Amino acid sequence: MSLLSIVVPVYNGEAYLDAFVYSVAPLIATGQVELLFVNDGSTDQTGRLLDEMALHQPSVAVLHVPNGGQGRAKNIGALAAVGQYLWFVDVDDLLIVASAPAFLLQLAGDADLVLVGYERVDVDSGRSLGQYLPAVPGIDGTPEEIARFDVYGHSAWNKIVRRELYLQSGHAFLEGVIHEDLAVVPLWLSRARKITFDRQVRYRYGVRASSSIHGNFSRHPDLIVALSHLMDNGDQDDARIGPSIIKELFFYSLPRYAGGLGKGCSWASYMQCYRDSMTMYRRIPAARRSRFTAQFSPASRIYIGATAAGCFFLPLVVSLAKRVRDARNA
Repeated sequence: MSLLSIVVPVYNGEAYLDAFVYSVAPLIATGQVELLFVNDGSTDQTGRLLDEMALHQPSVAVLHVPNGGQGRAKNIGALAAVGQYLWFVDVDDLLIVASAPAFLLQLAGDADLVLVGYERVDVDSGRSLGQYLPAVPGIDGTPEEIARFDVYGHSAWNKIVRRELYLQSGHAFLEGVIHEDLAVVPLWLSRARKITFDRQVRYRYGVRASSSIHGNFSRHPDLIVALSHLMDNGDQDDARIGPSIIKELFFYSLPRYAGGLGKGCSWASYMQCYRDSMTMYRRIPAARRSRFTAQFSPASRIYIGATAAGCFFLPLVVSLAKRVRDARNA
């Protein structure tokens, strides 16, 4: 069994393969890492290029499956992987691991999760959009501290998960939705017995205008499905799961749709997003809603309550405030 399996779902990724594989090469060279590509029904030369690569590199494995989306491809890859740990990454991003042996030492302990630092880069301009490192000093976190790491995101690509944690009930990726990470990563964070923090940038995330999530204003129902899964499977841990649900509904999704008005998002789409979000919020029992919002500031709780009470325009104000803040920080 390998120490680490890097699982890479790929759909029409021929343009990114060379750069990605070059970035992973130091890890492959250790002999402790499996690189597993899941060709998700590509229609370009991705499949042929991957097969050629696997012929010459014994640490590289390739699975070819009919197109079924990222969640399904990740799950198929995870079940076929041989590593003790799983790292789900995107082929159009890059890994940054100069000293692979030192990096892999972090997996020699008993951590259930390793959170790595990352950098967001604007692909068109090459400009760095900021580096993000674990916010808590030190290298280890206990479950009692995990609630403070919500700001570290719900994407899987900056988190290396122990196989046993991934295999727990409800922890596999949702299939057929574009928010497959959000539905399960908070559960990983909540149920990990120990988390190790790597305060080095190990992942370079490319920000693209064509992102399936950030530029899509027609698949808000996918978010509701993901949050419903999260709520149903995290009912024993409201203090950690609840803030994730509230943030997605009131502070991420609604302001994103509001900010997209006139830029691909119609008023009808925004109002549908608002109605769906409020329906989701109201189906949460009142006692759970109170626990969900307990960690927010008084001002945030007022915003949440007023928005839920019918003030549909408030997310537009939040979106405008974010744009002003970003402009000042640019």
